[in-house]
Amino acid sequence: MEMEPAKLRRLDTELLVLHRRAWIPLPGRQQEAYDSPADELFFGGAAGPGKTQLLLGLAYTRHHRSVIFRREYTQLREIIEQSLQMIGANGTYNVQDHIWRLKDGRRIEFGSVPHEWDVRKYQGRPHDLVAFDELPEFTCEQ
Repeated sequence: MEMEPAKLRRLDTELLVLHRRAWIPLPGRQQEAYDSPADELFFGGAAGPGKTQLLLGLAYTRHHRSVIFRREYTQLREIIEQSLQMIGANGTYNVQDHIWRLKDGRRIEFGSVPHEWDVRKYQGRPHDLVAFDELPEFTCEQ
């Protein structure tokens, strides 16, 4: 018996979601940071995998309303691409608002604050994770 194309596509999507590997922190420093009960955490180091993935992983698995900042929006492109690979079909990404809406109700927002006054754009919207990727690029006011 042959399946209708629409049903087949829906089944493919459901299987992709079921077989998608959950994000798991790397052993060592990334795992320690992921498990930390601290309200504020600074995680630094040389370039390479780990820091940005930790921010995305925390937003994806531990928090319900997250915002991840970079100084300029163009610097967020790589993070957004990594989030597409991580989240896949488990949510929808609104390109205009820069927000992931995940199927389990979580929201991950990407933001930029190129100027000191831009921080006001994010007031009044509660987040249980506020993360800064490349913190040294921000001023104290930001």
